[in-house]
Amino acid sequence: MNSFDLLRREIREYIYDKKWPALTKIQEAAIRYISEMPYNYVLAAPTASGKTEAAFLPAINSVEDWNSGLKIVYISPLIALINDQFKRISELCEYLSVPVTSWHGEASQSEKRKLLANPSGILLITPESIEAMLALRPGEAVNLFQGVEWILIDEIHGFLDNNRGIQLHSLTERIQKYMKQTPRFIGMSATLNGEDSDTVKAFFSNGIDTKILMDHSHNELLTTIEYFPDNIKQQSCKAVEKIYEYSQQESMLVFPNSRSDVEYLSVNLSRLGKQRGSYANYFAHHSALTKEMRINAENFAKNSQAHLFTICCTSTLEMGIDIGSVDSIVQYNAPPSVSDLGQRLGRSGRKTKKSILHFIATNPWELLQGL
Repeated sequence: MNSFDLLRREIREYIYDKKWPALTKIQEAAIRYISEMPYNYVLAAPTASGKTEAAFLPAINSVEDWNSGLKIVYISPLIALINDQFKRISELCEYLSVPVTSWHGEASQSEKRKLLANPSGILLITPESIEAMLALRPGEAVNLFQGVEWILIDEIHGFLDNNRGIQLHSLTERIQKYMKQTPRFIGMSATLNGEDSDTVKAFFSNGIDTKILMDHSHNELLTTIEYFPDNIKQQSCKAVEKIYEYSQQESMLVFPNSRSDVEYLSVNLSRLGKQRGSYANYFAHHSALTKEMRINAENFAKNSQAHLFTICCTSTLEMGIDIGSVDSIVQYNAPPSVSDLGQRLGRSGRKTKKSILHFIATNPWELLQGL
């Protein structure tokens, strides 16, 4: 029996209606292993390999009684990622009449109250929202988490060896005390490497062994390297010209390392575009902007197959939110880490299977560190 046949009829109907050409490598492996072997799992695969469905499909498939409480808790480090996943998972769960609720600072209060009154289905939540509940309203947690069977953690590499990871580890231990049975864990990552294996295996605290399923496939990589030394603020007119030149041929994400550089680049690229009559569209995206401005940029990228766009962004677009087809990535000065660069690079080449990286540095140290 293949992995597809292990899924219940409603899930197979969803896959058929969505015209999936086939299950991806990580989906095939995850459905089979998670369904047949009672371990925790970490799914490590490139961006756009279908990790979200690889985690949710076997978890949803295994639940026998959706009427006995909340069954799946999905934890994400980003509100934007929760909002994006909510749409995808809700479409799937409509086939099974399973409710899906998002829970964060921007989520519907009425939907939260509805879930508390009748815990059921799937919950998408941030660590901060769990912390607030446990600290301020612990009675809600007692009722909410008692039926949970699965805890899914997205972008798990972002929680390894840092304070936020320590917090999340503590939170998952604390909410397990309210559960009637020991939940299984599934982690997801696009940038997990061999050195992280032991750390991630020890992350889940439920007494169950953890296995890693890793898809080693990757896109062809093309790179350009440019060095434009300029003033002490690292704001190079020549660098802006070069990014503008790329933006006339490719839809791009530009990753500087600060909000001020995001604003500097987006404003100057827009100015050049207006002066020269460009048809490309330019946006800024960072956490200090309004929700409407961020969503406007995201939606344009998703729906603009015939229009070039450039989004200058911080790490807000680094992780798995789906923004459609991006041709290339511009890394403006050195990234914070190798894994950050890998995560950013994974945003490009989803359809062409060819990732393009333009690295631009504006001072000697940034050039050296980036290289």
